[in-house]
Amino acid sequence: MRVRSIPAGATTTKVKVKRLDDNSIIEYTIVPEIDANFKERKLSVTAPIARGLIGKKVGEIAEVQVPIGLLRFEIFGDLYLKISLRRVQIDSKL
Repeated sequence: MRVRSIPAGATTTKVKVKRLDDNSIIEYTIVPEIDANFKERKLSVTAPIARGLIGKKVGEIAEVQVPIGLLRFEIFGDLYLKISLRRVQIDSKL
């Protein structure tokens, strides 16, 4: 099945990382595509950085290929999940 739409705010995951090229600490929120806003550090779940961070544990290194090159992040803070009980619509014609 393919997800057709996820309501705004349905699921979010926050993660704090350290960028290894400049040692900056960044907190990203991984959100459904509809809520994505890079300037607010809200990454779409389908974005390369988000895909590279998902599933990593504190202390692990994530290497993420983006258009400007390879970025390396150390998972610096806990990942946590906030789930809303809003309905998710799916397209079962796949």
